[in-house]
Amino acid sequence: PRGLSVTYVHGMRYGQIVMGPAGSGKSTYCSTIVKHCENIRRTVRVVNLDPAAEYFDYPVDIDIRELVHLDDVMEADDLRLGPNGGLIFCMEEKPGQSVVHCSVYWLIAL
Repeated sequence: PRGLSVTYVHGMRYGQIVMGPAGSGKSTYCSTIVKHCENIRRTVRVVNLDPAAEYFDYPVDIDIRELVHLDDVMEADDLRLGPNGGLIFCMEEKPGQSVVHCSVYWLIAL
């Protein structure tokens, strides 16, 4: 997953979850939505949930990479993980072990 965008229209909130395999156009789509919302003067917020993301040409309001970045996990000598194992480690669902699970307070504080 790359992100979530939320727009406010006449007091209502709309959200989109954009997900797909690498190279499928998620960032291009999000960039287009951000530009469109700016052009029509609507507020848009982008949340990045991809710890392997490298670059965005649009502002990201909440970024999971502030908590965990795939490169850091792969470089950790005690883990010795490749890209696939690193992604699994970043998103693991076991309570007490998941970086994302343990960081719910970080997300709520934002």
